[in-house]
Amino acid sequence: MFGSTILDVAIGLILIYLLLSLISSAILESIASFRKTRSLTLVQGMRELIEDEQLMKDLYDHPLINALYKGTSFDDAVKKGTLPSYIPSNAFALALLDLVVKGRDKGGAFQVGPEARVVSVYTIRSQITRLGNDRVQRAVLSALDAGQGDLAAVQANVEQWFNNAMDRVSGWYKKRTQVWVFAIGLALVMFIDADTIVIARRLYVDPAQREAAVAIAGGISAKDTVGGAQAVAKHAEDKLQQLGLPLAWETVHVDAFPPTRAEWIAIGKHAWAALFGWVLTAFAISLGASFWFDALSKVMMIRAALKPPSQSGGDGSTGGSQRPPNPTVTTVPVAPAVSSSSASPPSSGPPSPPVSTSDFQPQAWASGHPQAGII
Repeated sequence: MFGSTILDVAIGLILIYLLLSLISSAILESIASFRKTRSLTLVQGMRELIEDEQLMKDLYDHPLINALYKGTSFDDAVKKGTLPSYIPSNAFALALLDLVVKGRDKGGAFQVGPEARVVSVYTIRSQITRLGNDRVQRAVLSALDAGQGDLAAVQANVEQWFNNAMDRVSGWYKKRTQVWVFAIGLALVMFIDADTIVIARRLYVDPAQREAAVAIAGGISAKDTVGGAQAVAKHAEDKLQQLGLPLAWETVHVDAFPPTRAEWIAIGKHAWAALFGWVLTAFAISLGASFWFDALSKVMMIRAALKPPSQSGGDGSTGGSQRPPNPTVTTVPVAPAVSSSSASPPSSGPPSPPVSTSDFQPQAWASGHPQAGII
């Protein structure tokens, strides 16, 4: 029972962390969308990858990448704030190899006429100096050498070079966003008073709330964690309200704004007492919704595996684990004696074969010593 209670409390806490992480992530996504954080981080990564501002602009202006954003050029998209937040690796590789072979002359519109050179292993190598960037030229030549004359392999190598750089950019973004998620999470838990210690205590002493938390956790699926930021946040908020846990400063009463001096003192005392629990909750939120969703799935599986087998019916005995009682052995009745007058005449057929001693089955005795009588 004690172990089951602790497991249910853990499920309740993980559920709280998951829902608050979803709300924090939605808030962060809205802020990032407003500030164009993803697209600006991508531009920074492209600058470090190419180390050539003009070549980077030429890549953004290439039709294969220009189609990903609104604007006639890179500079126009910067002004409008419409730069893409993601560039597919195959679009980058094709655009770069096309610039190598057909040139970077905007006046020639990338040489779109029938006289334009065909992109091949030979034309890439022969026209490589047209990029005018030693760093990128070296990367493309390395992709050519590794491709061993296969154009598809060359393109795949350039895509891998781009993907490796973007993995590093993703690392930057995650580090920055984790700090932001912690800050947003701390502000959120202070606003709604999500104290880990108080919540855990309430779950431990209140079986009804534990059962409600487990029931809600059992209904959480992957589709609840994906979708539009506002929809996900609204769904998570609804689940929090269903829990009915001690949130929203329920122990502090403010009758008017601004609060009175006594009310400010009460707020300060409550905040000081809840500070450690707030920090714990904010740190948990910073781990991310995907972390807590995986944790919730695993703990729910453990709970299902540890659930005791159902009890069997009416007599109160449990099924499966107990052996059935030995049946009572009764004395086998003795066959009545057959009189000589009623005995049937001997058969005229062949005599019956002798009974083998290996077919003998010992008699079960109800009481007494087996050698005490004869059947």
